[in-house]
Amino acid sequence: MDEQLKELVNLQREQNQLLKRYLWRLRFSLLSLLLITTATAVGLGFVIYQRRSNVNPPTPTTIGFRPTNQLQAPQYFLDTSLDLLEPPRYDLIKTD
Repeated sequence: MDEQLKELVNLQREQNQLLKRYLWRLRFSLLSLLLITTATAVGLGFVIYQRRSNVNPPTPTTIGFRPTNQLQAPQYFLDTSLDLLEPPRYDLIKTD
């Protein structure tokens, strides 16, 4: 029983020495993993922010009619540059 206990103590000492020797590698790998994931998250967040800021917001749409007190003619009827009331000019047409 004493020999087994001494062997267990010796194995734990060796294990502790190995852990102390290679602990910096484990710490370094965890730190690098944290930095890589943080940089990736920040980079993707920045890309998404840039893409969404370039998109025009949707224009609000209304369903139904806007209530008005009086009827209003559309703007193209109020345009005076269009002389729709004049008769057509047949003298400009060439007849052979």
